[in-house]
Amino acid sequence: MPGTVRRIIDRIKDQRSSGNSVVALTVETRLVLQGFDPQRFEYDTPDDPGRLARIAEIAGEMDVDIADLMAAADAEPDPAAAPEPPPESHGTTGAEDLSQSAQDAARAAGIGRDAAGVGSRSAAVDLPADHPLQGFRRIADAALAESGEGYAGSRTGASFAVLVKASLLIGLYSITSDRVFCDLLRYNTLFTWFLGVSAAQADFDAEAFAADRQDALASPAGRAFFDRVVVEGGRHKLFSSERLQPNGRQIKGWMSQRAGA
Repeated sequence: MPGTVRRIIDRIKDQRSSGNSVVALTVETRLVLQGFDPQRFEYDTPDDPGRLARIAEIAGEMDVDIADLMAAADAEPDPAAAPEPPPESHGTTGAEDLSQSAQDAARAAGIGRDAAGVGSRSAAVDLPADHPLQGFRRIADAALAESGEGYAGSRTGASFAVLVKASLLIGLYSITSDRVFCDLLRYNTLFTWFLGVSAAQADFDAEAFAADRQDALASPAGRAFFDRVVVEGGRHKLFSSERLQPNGRQIKGWMSQRAGA
């Protein structure tokens, strides 16, 4: 019968969240980032084999039994089926294995040490090695090193790296506004460490910062940054960490239309 993908999505959310709304949001975010936005799938959506195979793979990774739903599926190829599995990144085997040239370029550009390029360094943070921000920082810095510098904030003077990495933090923690983010940034050493700025460099006017950040996100370089980060972060399951509360729809909205994640 049609609608199997939607029923599988519902079961994954129900079983993984056990009624906890915060966990349910995290589970939905992971599904959205994998291309299975519940709002796009109805109970009469055709059961395309490719989509079923992909959602079954995700259910297996999340230890959700869907054998009965798969048995009841009426799979017919759907020309309009989406999504395809996220494209594999070529040339890397993990967040820790990013190309040496990319890491060298990042160090040369100062990314990860002082993204604003002013000279003072961000405060050290004793972050566990398995914290998802460790992986996101490596992926983000490599993406910036390979894509080159994009729009720099004309109102705040913030570098392109700071603007797009700040956007990533906003999406990963579902921060509601630039004003809230800028207030957090002044006192949050985890955030300043992630951006590679000092506390003194993290004092931005919220309205000016919001305008600069939107300009950076709208640029081709900004969309290319999120194309890379979302695919790599999804491949290494960083978005599913209980330490984050990501906004999947917001993050995907910052990707280019050609992106396949």
